[in-house]
Formats: sequence, structure tokens, C-alpha cells
Amino acid sequence: MTNAAETFSGVLGTSGRYTGYMRRLFLYALAATPIVIASPVTASPQGQIQDKKVGFIYTVPPGWRVKGASPDMGMKYPIAVTTPYNGFTPNIVVVDEVYSGTSDEYADWLTRTFQGQSSTSTVISKNPFKTNAGVLGTKLVVRNTMGTISARQVYYIFPTKAGFILNFTATSLVEQGFKHDKALDNSMRKIVFDK
Repeated sequence: MTNAAETFSGVLGTSGRYTGYMRRLFLYALAATPIVIASPVTASPQGQIQDKKVGFIYTVPPGWRVKGASPDMGMKYPIAVTTPYNGFTPNIVVVDEVYSGTSDEYADWLTRTFQGQSSTSTVISKNPFKTNAGVLGTKLVVRNTMGTISARQVYYIFPTKAGFILNFTATSLVEQGFKHDKALDNSMRKIVFDK
């Protein structure tokens, strides 16, 4: 069984200059979005994450795999990861929050939160994003620079009929960020909401 520290290190990498910085960046991303820990979550070896209470099924992009959740770190959902690059493992973190506003309002709140916490946080784009089933959400792309490292984070934000906002955050180093965009967009369009 993997403990929280092992899962955390495995996702963020343990080599050289990235370790401390990436842990801080990862915690920074998590701190921006409160997490509700209350429902049974399942994950399949094929890369599918499901939450029956919130009401979604998400299949990670091809070439990505699902690693266990870390409740000790406040993480309800498993993390999706792909091939490490330059000491950092690109990852997708899923969080949910009880929220009555729109995905666009939530993206604005995230933007204000990041800009209030870091003067080096830059919004690259914010656009509507629609799933294949017609669920409208928001795609927010942010660049965060801390120390000598620049990370690119893509937020896919969706409201659910169950009264939650789902936030899927894909994080990679800036120099590799665009590599994953097409696969991320395709997998997010296929998300199934059953509530």
C-alpha cells in the first residue's frame, strides 16, 4: 500500500531543483480550491475516475494512468499522470466543491485567488468549453512562475446538477504545456455527467 508521501512524491517527481518548488506549486493549486470529502470514489485500471454522489465519469487521456488518491493530503480523487518531463510529472487533479454559481464565475474567482496570492500568475485564456453531451463549462489557462520554474495549468470547470462545481486541473511545465492540449480537450469532451 502506498502512503500519502509516496504518492505525492511519485506525482511531483523527486529529482533536483523541482522537488520543493513543485510541491509548493501543487499545494498552491490545491489551496485555491476547497475540497469536499464525502462521497465514494472509484477508479479503474483503464484510467476511469467515477464519483456517484457528484455524478460523473471521467476517462483520462491515452498514455496517462491513474494513481491512488491521498486523503491524508486532502485529496479525494485519484491523480492522473503521464510521462515525466525534465524532473516533473504532468498531472491532472480533480476537485469538487459545493457551489451555486456558474463555471465562468468560478473561473473568475480562481483568477482573483491566484492573482491575489502570486504576482507571477498570468491568465493566458478563458473560454467556454462544451462536452460532447452539451454540458457547458469553462476552460481557463494560467501560467504560474515561482523561482526558476514556470508551470502551465489548464482548468476545466463544470457545474453539475447535484450542486457541485467540478474542477479538473492539468499541470505541466510551460515548455511542454501545449503538447497535452489536444488529448486533454478530447478526454474532457467525453466526460459523462449522470446527475
